Amino acid sequence: MNQSEESRSTLIWIAAEPWDTTNFARPQQIPRLLARRGWSVDYAVPQPSLLRRIRRKGREDWRDPCHELEPGIRVHYLSAPFPGGHRSPLARRLNSMTARRGMARLLSPPSTPLPLIVVNSPALLEFWPPEAPVIYDCHDAITTFDWATEAYSAIEQRLFREARATVFSAQPLMDRYGALCRRPVLIRNGCHPEDFSIENRNAELPEDLARIPEPRVGFYGLLGPWLDYELIRTVAARLPTVQWVMIGRAEVPPEVLPQATNIHYLGRKPYARLVDYLRGFRVSILPFLNNRLTEAVNPVKVYEYLAAGCPVVSTQMPELEELGRTGLIEVRGNSESFAGAVDTIIRSTPEPAAASRRIAFAREQSWSRRADQYDVLIREVLGGE
Repeated sequence: MNQSEESRSTLIWIAAEPWDTTNFARPQQIPRLLARRGWSVDYAVPQPSLLRRIRRKGREDWRDPCHELEPGIRVHYLSAPFPGGHRSPLARRLNSMTARRGMARLLSPPSTPLPLIVVNSPALLEFWPPEAPVIYDCHDAITTFDWATEAYSAIEQRLFREARATVFSAQPLMDRYGALCRRPVLIRNGCHPEDFSIENRNAELPEDLARIPEPRVGFYGLLGPWLDYELIRTVAARLPTVQWVMIGRAEVPPEVLPQATNIHYLGRKPYARLVDYLRGFRVSILPFLNNRLTEAVNPVKVYEYLAAGCPVVSTQMPELEELGRTGLIEVRGNSESFAGAVDTIIRSTPEPAAASRRIAFAREQSWSRRADQYDVLIREVLGGE
């Protein structure tokens, strides 16, 4: 249900990620779609430290502190100039002081009632007024990251207790923390299926991918410490004629990344180009470690891979067990069986019916459907005041 421009209700979406991130995912997709459903969305993000802003010169961070992206959605920067706020109590206090002033400007002139605020990181709790209604969007087991301190965990515990609703992106997350919350709700991740349709794409592959011979097996995403690099090294050695393509920014030391003549690192690519790379993959992979962080993940990539009709081989993750049981993807528990699943797919003839089934499933997991769920929840939370 759309609202008229005159009657738009305001949401403040406080995010940890800048709007122009190449990983354009849940924190950007849902507020954009809510804006298209008639909500007036103020997307507020802590401004990076001065050093990071210099490195990002020419990108969005150097624009005005507030600007409109498209009808119904504006970006606001809450100044947080001191790096290391999640580790340093002093930096956190200083950032909080400057960001609160930005929040006060965002809420000026004061409205009655205060707009609903969606927070997607515990570290941002200090930026919202305590009397405002809040929804916490919990899409990661954040306190399992190396940098998460006890103080950070305590902030999240408070957010669980005080938020009008807590939205979890994965069932294991809700199982772990739901009992602490006033109202736990499950809204999984999704995709824009039309962005990953390969039916009408340019026949030419990206130049850097075209130089790599077939068959190609690919992954895209942040190359972080949650990936199983030993598995990648082992399966690449087991299948030396298969080319393993890794796309994304590396956030681990160079020596952690496995090196071989059939492993190729192509760096970070824009969201809009990912489908062009997917089209050149015979198999897409999700080579995650099995730990406290990954067991609570609902990976966006699986929906995007399936939307392209691409076969998927994954390591074991609770959120993917059902997809494995139904045959939509292949789930394997060790490097030998993982390599075997990849090899079987490569040696088989592509099945159009199987690809159509994957695409049909992905269409049911759209960000648009997730935004519909969010829209209903927000109305219920505001209606219950």
